[in-house]
Amino acid sequence: GMSLGNSFSGDLFPPPKRKKQKTNEGASYKGRISKADPLPRPNRTLLANGTIYHTYTEFLNGQTRAREYPDTFWLKRAPLRLINQDHPVTLYKSLNLTDINVNNELGWGFGGHICGLSFSSDGELLAGASILGSCFIWDALEWKMLQVLRDPDEAEIEELYRVLFSRDSTKVYTCGKLKSRTTWSEEDGDNFCIPGKIKIYDILTGKVLLQLEGHQEEILCMKLVTFANKEYLLTGGQDGRIIRWEINEDFTSYEKVFIDDMTTHYVCALTMLPNCGNKFFVAGCDEGIKIFDIERNVLVDSFPDLYSSFCDVVKVVHIPLIPVEAHESLLITRGVELLDATTNKRLLDTLWLSVAVFNHFCRNEDEQMSFVEDLWPN
Repeated sequence: GMSLGNSFSGDLFPPPKRKKQKTNEGASYKGRISKADPLPRPNRTLLANGTIYHTYTEFLNGQTRAREYPDTFWLKRAPLRLINQDHPVTLYKSLNLTDINVNNELGWGFGGHICGLSFSSDGELLAGASILGSCFIWDALEWKMLQVLRDPDEAEIEELYRVLFSRDSTKVYTCGKLKSRTTWSEEDGDNFCIPGKIKIYDILTGKVLLQLEGHQEEILCMKLVTFANKEYLLTGGQDGRIIRWEINEDFTSYEKVFIDDMTTHYVCALTMLPNCGNKFFVAGCDEGIKIFDIERNVLVDSFPDLYSSFCDVVKVVHIPLIPVEAHESLLITRGVELLDATTNKRLLDTLWLSVAVFNHFCRNEDEQMSFVEDLWPN
């Protein structure tokens, strides 16, 4: 029931499948670490590739960058400051999109489960990603359907899980799962999953402007981010990879960079850490979360085993009742637990409220900085 920032996305999508052998596309070294092996934890002062992570000078540069390129997502605080008996949350509008009469009478569209939602930057448009492969665009003021986006040239079965508006609200990014029409997977009990695509649509014409290819399975999350005056798209998926995309201004070509991490089986959520110029982001990876550096494209730190199955939501939150220092951020995560077959009880709690601390108390250039793990809950 908490609204975060000036946009939101739905969190309904099929849970990650049973872990299986992954591909190594984009890897900087051969092989993959299995979950049976201990998860390699980066040294507090070194990156996974052995290079020095941060110096005091780089820290000062980062603070300057944070002032020059603030993340506008955090400039608008959530309108819901308090929820209690005197200030309840009330339902404004609800429609069942599986009812064909809704489309006929109200023009809201017909297209199965809506797995993702996103508002345009001005709040006047609402986009919905349908599991049946359509993206609906609604007028958020009059609540009328304006456009249905669907790729007429897609020969395979497409399910959409996520949708995002472009900064100027003239385009939308969609992603999800692509399944073969001709091949069945006994392991999945479904049509065989093939490499997923991010598609960029022009809202006015309904045409696909560009398709981004790089993930080997379904794509579960994505986020637009501005870093050092450049705009990137971050995506994560069932293949365990996070990709940073840079798309040219006319949407005719792109460049992709794989984040250097081959220890993850699936990525379900992405969010940026505030007050660091968008240099760092947090991802829900497997049973826990990981922190990455978008500039160096590397894993900074990991906090595994928060849940017994997987972590599918991670958000930065502002809670007035919980005081934090200028160098601290509150994170809230959600995950899925395995049930004990004998007691039918969950193995762990399902909601974590955590404090991530980035140590700012460097005295000289020889001292290093890192995330302080001791402040996370046991």
